[in-house]
Amino acid sequence: MINLLISLAVGLGVAFSSVVLAKNPNMAVSKRDSNGDGKVGFDEWEKPEFIFNKIDLDGDGYLTAKEFSKKWGVPMPDSDDENKVISDEKATLIFLAGGKHCRTNVSSWEFERMDSITVMIPPCDEVDDINLDEIKTPIFVAGISTGSIKSIKYYNRHPDKISGIILLSGIASRKCKWCGSLYDTDYRSVNVPVLFVNHKHDKCPSTKDMYITKGFKNSLPSEDTTITMITGGYDQGGSSLASQCFKNTHHSFSGNEPDVTDVMNNWIMKRVD
Repeated sequence: MINLLISLAVGLGVAFSSVVLAKNPNMAVSKRDSNGDGKVGFDEWEKPEFIFNKIDLDGDGYLTAKEFSKKWGVPMPDSDDENKVISDEKATLIFLAGGKHCRTNVSSWEFERMDSITVMIPPCDEVDDINLDEIKTPIFVAGISTGSIKSIKYYNRHPDKISGIILLSGIASRKCKWCGSLYDTDYRSVNVPVLFVNHKHDKCPSTKDMYITKGFKNSLPSEDTTITMITGGYDQGGSSLASQCFKNTHHSFSGNEPDVTDVMNNWIMKRVD
């Protein structure tokens, strides 16, 4: 799990212990700073040049933690004025990971690629502690696998606050007894844009049948629904069918996490620009 755990979600009026902000300015520098000068030069940057240029606010050819902080709209950890946030963020994404407790490791997703979106990753049992009234940008909620069911239920509880829903490997089938189905939600009230992202070679019994997913998509009242299929990545699941529903499989988009992050980013930005 990304190592920015804070007891107070700064600026959001959130009082819970395990919310994770997916963007840590200090970590963004330290993990790339190979020469130890406290900043990131272009020769240390592994991502597209256009992202580097967006973060390099003063145009000096180096990225500092303060520039990451300002660009992402998140506070500097351990700063004297940790409540002060300078932001040009255009949206907020609440990401509900899979598993029974939404605590799946998401460190490989590279959420920092979403350079104009604040990403929050709360445990599912604490997501309702987020004070949505304090968030000043359009709010989107995404869920992967069992998190997809929780994401629609979260929308059902806050229909006037959520601007869109993203279902990653959404479970429309009823084959999984313990995890439930998207059909167990108040899906007929969903009137916001919905993005479905599935892997073409997903072998998980609960999600591999795309005709079930398409049937659920067509049952939604929303006029803005999209399915995006992902290919590539890798699958190291075991021989059992159940093992195809967890980590290191196409179901969890292993090896494709940055691609899926980009798909989410582009879809959200088209709906807030």
